[in-house]
Amino acid sequence: MSSSGSPRPDRSVIKSFLSGLGSLRKGWPQYAAADIATRVAATLLLAPLVAWLASTALQRAGGGAVTDQDIVWFLLSPLGIASLLLVAAGSILAGLIGHTAIMTVAAGIQEDRAVSWTDGMRHAFRRIIAIFTLAVRGMIRLIVDAAPWLLAGGVVYLVMFRAHDINYYLSEKPPEFWVAAVLILLALAGLAWFVGRRLLSWAIALPRLLFGNEGPAGALAASVEATEGRKLRVLLLFGMWAAATFAVSALITGGAAWFGRILVPEGSTDLARIATGIGIASVIAFIGNLIVSIISSVVLALSLFELDRGWAEPWKLPKEVKSEVGSLEGRATLNVPGWAWVLLALAVPAGALFLGLRVLEGVNVTDDVEITAHRGASGRAPENTLAAIRAGIADSADWVEIDVQETLDGVVVVHHDADFMRVMRDPRKIWETPWADVSQIDNGSWFGTEFEAERVASLEEVLLTARDRIKVNIELKTYGHGQRLEERTIEIVERLGMSDEVVLMSLDRPTVETLKALRPNWTVGQLAAVSIGDLTRIEADFLAVNAKNARPGFIKRVHDSGKELQVWTVNHPAQMSSMMSLGVDTIITDEPALAREILRQRATLTPVERLLVSVGARFGVVEGADESSDTDDA
Repeated sequence: MSSSGSPRPDRSVIKSFLSGLGSLRKGWPQYAAADIATRVAATLLLAPLVAWLASTALQRAGGGAVTDQDIVWFLLSPLGIASLLLVAAGSILAGLIGHTAIMTVAAGIQEDRAVSWTDGMRHAFRRIIAIFTLAVRGMIRLIVDAAPWLLAGGVVYLVMFRAHDINYYLSEKPPEFWVAAVLILLALAGLAWFVGRRLLSWAIALPRLLFGNEGPAGALAASVEATEGRKLRVLLLFGMWAAATFAVSALITGGAAWFGRILVPEGSTDLARIATGIGIASVIAFIGNLIVSIISSVVLALSLFELDRGWAEPWKLPKEVKSEVGSLEGRATLNVPGWAWVLLALAVPAGALFLGLRVLEGVNVTDDVEITAHRGASGRAPENTLAAIRAGIADSADWVEIDVQETLDGVVVVHHDADFMRVMRDPRKIWETPWADVSQIDNGSWFGTEFEAERVASLEEVLLTARDRIKVNIELKTYGHGQRLEERTIEIVERLGMSDEVVLMSLDRPTVETLKALRPNWTVGQLAAVSIGDLTRIEADFLAVNAKNARPGFIKRVHDSGKELQVWTVNHPAQMSSMMSLGVDTIITDEPALAREILRQRATLTPVERLLVSVGARFGVVEGADESSDTDDA
């Protein structure tokens, strides 16, 4: 609430940051409790609401989920923009509620009044409509600021990367790649400049809303006025806060990872040893980073609170925050009643037991997973060649995954990219080249001289090589130029009598729908590199996703929906074990022989050891365990 008087002296941001640290010392139990309570409320209340908003929008747009390139078109639609606005504002709301509670406690301390974390939370929820309106207004302005720069970057991408397959540009980085990269960086720099300036000008909008007797629009305007000519100082404040947070977090994470890697040398494939190192490192990192996260959130709120006190009109604690005069010592304790401590004492071990059981439910005691050789055993033979198929068979893979598309004259060939630039420096597009020419293209010498006799294979050649020896997962790629790819693929499979040895999948959702319409009883899967929404609603028999997206909750939803889950491209032993522990149905890998070895080792591990390996792969204790080899798709 505003009060009469002249503006306060211009306090430096360094002093504001140090004052925030000083305030943390005075009332840290109250601040920590407010931050933790906000996280709990966000998890139980806001997260389900945001998820419902997103799900409702996606149900209208794409049957519950959109994937890959369809995401762009969804976000550019009016429904997508509105959904993005509401979901983003709802997500930001959780942080603003926490900062409101923290700032309210800090205001009480400044006026020597007994304001507890519960008082701060009550005040935050009293003002929740105004806080949400503030977030929505801010998001609208940011979307308007960002649109031209995002559009410019998109135009550069479409113009500069249209000549060849994107995988060629990413792997070889020709001159036009660097030209486009510079132009896109310039667009991103413009985006950062305008959006960043806008965010800096709103640094004290929240305390202006809470204590300056301003509405949402007035709070934004008041913050803009107060920060005029001071944006670099605000940037310095955020820089100090971010640097301190990063440094402490990196120290804790790096120290834990370093200790774990002492116990787990790089390149180790001994899962029992991996589990031992991970168990210690993960506990250190989790507890340390949780504490850092709480302190960081509190310090940021207190620093902005102090900045507002130095730059804006004087104010007093809002009258609706009921409080009494109290000592600092009284406010620095939580004053939790005895019955609450008893309840907490019962809830913590019960919750830990419940979570432990839920986690162990996701750890398979016995392994029921199949191994798919990615584009053949492409770790030791040129991808999508007959040599790679034979290598996959020799490595005892259950499946071999291949990519198919059509030539100019309608022959179904096995090749991943739209052209041959990445592996053969040949710019010809497959759909523009007849089979007679495609079949003569060298498809192996790029990998090694021993493969110089390999040529681009037809689907029929691959199926004949695989028949009765290994099952085949066929990914259909149209690149927008498919003629009759679905019908021709089905015709070849049926003519060779291999419908029981084949599954089909595609990144293109209409292709998946066409396949299911043509052969309802065949097994057809939806491939998704990135997605928004609930993939389990897509009409497919299985899903194939990047291993980074294979979280326990998602895997459970997939299985509960009656679908199977394949993950790609998994080449690190710890990540292989992690995926096996989580219960995925198929692992797609360049190294099927290694996957077989991991299965053999896992037979000697206890469930706890398997769990620790899984945690370590996610946490990054084992170097490279959280990386997938591809950037586009399987």
